[in-house]
Amino acid sequence: MSKIVAAAVAVFAMSGAFAQDAVVVGLGAQDSSCGDWIKARREQNKLYQLSAVLWVQGFLSGMNTARKADQMINLPASSVIEAMLDNECANSPTGPLFSQSLVMYGKLRIEQGKKPDLLR
Repeated sequence: MSKIVAAAVAVFAMSGAFAQDAVVVGLGAQDSSCGDWIKARREQNKLYQLSAVLWVQGFLSGMNTARKADQMINLPASSVIEAMLDNECANSPTGPLFSQSLVMYGKLRIEQGKKPDLLR
């Protein structure tokens, strides 16, 4: 029994060491700016555009999970997200895509007759 406990402790200790060296890959606040979005649109980089729209859709879905059902928003179509990113990023080309996604979420809430606050 003590060998099992010792093995479990060793595994947990090693997993922490590996986690510190883990590479985190993602599209988000630290990775992507409106300048990246504008460039991708200009160069017709469909892969980047799709990745960004999918990230925003996931973000909006995640924001919905923090709400009661009657306060969730209806998620917009991809083409609407693209148009909103075009508009928001034109106003703030150096801003992170994450910030523009928050702005988008707030605007969608207001358009859909929900409370404008983000976390209620």
